[in-house]
Amino acid sequence: METSSRRLELGDFGPDDQKGRLNLLTAEKVLQGIAEVREGLAFSLSLPLDYPGGNAMNANRRPPILRPLLRKGGVNMNYQYDRIQAGRPDVLSDDLAILHLQYSTQWDALLTLAPCSTPTVTG
Repeated sequence: METSSRRLELGDFGPDDQKGRLNLLTAEKVLQGIAEVREGLAFSLSLPLDYPGGNAMNANRRPPILRPLLRKGGVNMNYQYDRIQAGRPDVLSDDLAILHLQYSTQWDALLTLAPCSTPTVTG
């Protein structure tokens, strides 16, 4: 076991860092990943926003709120843009998602925790 006065990686890359663990994703690491390709297949890594879901570990973590945006008092789903700007052929469908990032594990995969003043035991 290791005792540490800070938790995870916050500060490992300097006080002005904005990328955290993404700093480890270097060009060299990308090339190493590409070297693993055998078939060249593409597939989505996207998961539903509420998967796997559940808040048994923390009741404060809630499912996402999903709804269409509103425009001029109406639902912005298949909204004909020429209703607000003549001659525009665009059709808009804008969504809103409010997420508790730790409700679904894929959203906090590169999690950063703030430093703590008391030692923590890890291992």
